[in-house]
Amino acid sequence: MVKINSFSKKYKHTKVETRPMDFTEKLTLIIGPNGSGKTTVLKGIANLINYEGSIIQEGSVLYAEELIRYPEDMSIETYLNTLLEIGKGSLKLKDTLLKQFELYERRHEPFKALSKGMKQKVHLIQALMEPREIYLLDEPFSGLDQKSR
Repeated sequence: MVKINSFSKKYKHTKVETRPMDFTEKLTLIIGPNGSGKTTVLKGIANLINYEGSIIQEGSVLYAEELIRYPEDMSIETYLNTLLEIGKGSLKLKDTLLKQFELYERRHEPFKALSKGMKQKVHLIQALMEPREIYLLDEPFSGLDQKSR
């Protein structure tokens, strides 16, 4: 559960403000035009930026940013296993997610051989491998085809 009582963030030429909001559903989408402050609010909820106001969140939070770069010569399998070695996720969940996102058969391919959509799927797998109560996914559908969305 996330409750925004008030939120305000000032940038050089812009101010992001929101009205009070409650996120109590299992899935909540924040929709708005580019530059409207969606990422700023997510970073505020994740406590990654300084802001004015009051946000209450119950549970552990994971924030997955929109853009991520991968080591081009590393395979999906090696990359995800490296995350597992440093304690970020579960092996069983990794394989389940690779199958659900239809990447299990391609897990040995290097990132340079993957499309933008496939890299986005790995990004989602990476986030979902870590057990949390709240996942804040910034632009999670970017680059995904209709079926994957």
